Amino acid sequence: HTETAFLQEHRLRFRATATGVAHAILASWDVSDPYRRQVMSTHPNDTRHNFPRDMQWGQALQLLEDTTDGLELPQPRPLRVTEGESLTLVVRYARDGVNFQ
Repeated sequence: HTETAFLQEHRLRFRATATGVAHAILASWDVSDPYRRQVMSTHPNDTRHNFPRDMQWGQALQLLEDTTDGLELPQPRPLRVTEGESLTLVVRYARDGVNFQ
């Protein structure tokens, strides 16, 4: 992909709930009718042992690493967080609305 392929960006601020290593971010989505009578969801609690999730629609998983020293390191470094630390998740959406990073 090229830089111009991802035009929309969303930033979500949150706080670490515990001290430790943040290994990954798990993203899920749901779509519903206006009254939420019919819902299609990929949330882990909604999709256990669910055939469509296993075959087609699953969650998105983004592994995390510490890049504060730049991206030139020979190996990724674990992203260590402290309880209460303010963090920002940046999501970039593709023009086609299908892909994000």
